[in-house]
Amino acid sequence: MTITGTGGIGKTHLALALGNELQETFAEGISFVSLATTYDSELVIPAIVHALGLKEMGNYSPMQLLKTFLHDKHLLIVLDNFEQVLQAAPHLSDLLSSCTQLKILVTSRAVLRVWGEYTFRVQPLEIPDLQQFPELESLSQISSIALFVQRAEAILPGFQLTDENARDVAEICNRLEGVPLALELAAAHCNVLSPHALLSRLEHPIEMLTGGRRDAPLRHQTLSNLLSWNDDLLTPSEHMLFRRLAIFDGGFSLQAAEVIMKVVGDMSISVRDGITALIDRSMVQQTAYGKEEPRLYFL
Repeated sequence: MTITGTGGIGKTHLALALGNELQETFAEGISFVSLATTYDSELVIPAIVHALGLKEMGNYSPMQLLKTFLHDKHLLIVLDNFEQVLQAAPHLSDLLSSCTQLKILVTSRAVLRVWGEYTFRVQPLEIPDLQQFPELESLSQISSIALFVQRAEAILPGFQLTDENARDVAEICNRLEGVPLALELAAAHCNVLSPHALLSRLEHPIEMLTGGRRDAPLRHQTLSNLLSWNDDLLTPSEHMLFRRLAIFDGGFSLQAAEVIMKVVGDMSISVRDGITALIDRSMVQQTAYGKEEPRLYFL
């Protein structure tokens, strides 16, 4: 199972929560492997070997050692931050086919596209309806509001959602589209800015959303770092398409994108293949399927 979604959406948090929930389900328990600082796909299998505490055996390769150990083990392996080592994805299919009781849970901004993969795309948190504004008690139960208030209270003890600040907090959550990391970065400024002042500064969120936790990965400490990390996942052709699609305001259809890109020209990949890659990498979102062609959009 691959838990996927855009950066800062809460994939790792969800994987850890699932791991705790499933702890008693697996006879040999759960092994968590962080790949946050691993950029060489050849180091993924050795990282799993190390996490399991296995020692070298003669002429066994790390993969052979892993297969021998996991052959009859009822175990869940959680691999976090897999997007930078996607070339190692076939090794996971190889492990699963050799170890019938093994399960693997992966977090990745990009889907792996290998045999046996099921994907779960993490969506942003629920945001309030500004047109039919809820009562204060109901508003506080909305997940994006609850997270913002929780993080603001951690920064500024005594912070509360009140009748006076409710509209501003709701607009902040809407402006940041319910993305958990963005909400946390915004709430980090509540010790110096009121919600009203904070909202006014979110006209320029890239400059504003800084000051993440020191123990968080560098790419999660500012919105600018997060966006730069997104760029690093794309090929030059995909990056060019991503920039050109920014011409659309409020979403677009595949057909509209194809028409515009045909006019612009100079594309080395098909628009369909490029948009598929952007969706796979959680850079473009899509609405649910219905009778009409799904619309595509950016957060």
